[in-house]
Formats: sequence, C-alpha cells, structure tokens
Amino acid sequence: MKPTKILLVCLLLFEPWGSPARGQEQQLPTQIGQTEEQHTPVTALLTVVNIPARGLLCGASSLLAS
Repeated sequence: MKPTKILLVCLLLFEPWGSPARGQEQQLPTQIGQTEEQHTPVTALLTVVNIPARGLLCGASSLLAS
C-alpha cells in the first residue's frame, strides 16, 4: 500500500502530463508593443512593508507554536 501512496504523491507533485491551463497559456498570441507593469511608489512601499511583516509573522507563529 505504501508504494501506491508514494506513486500518487509523485504524480501530483511533478504532473508529467501537464495541466490544461499551462497548455492554454503557451498558445496565447503575444501582443506587439506590450507594455510592462507600471511600478508606482505605492507598490514599492507595500513591498518594503510586506517583506518584514512576513518575517515578523513567521517568527511570531513559530514562538506561538513552541
């Protein structure tokens, strides 16, 4: 029974057949003149605040778990 579980986990992790959504993404035509995302000061500020906040949350949750 254990080899069956290992096989199922490996199939779910590696997806040798690929997912349908991934196949559809590859078939989309690329647009000429496609602009990049606009980075505003708000997005930069949110990123600067988000990364340390995640670190604090991770640290706090590990303290609570122990």
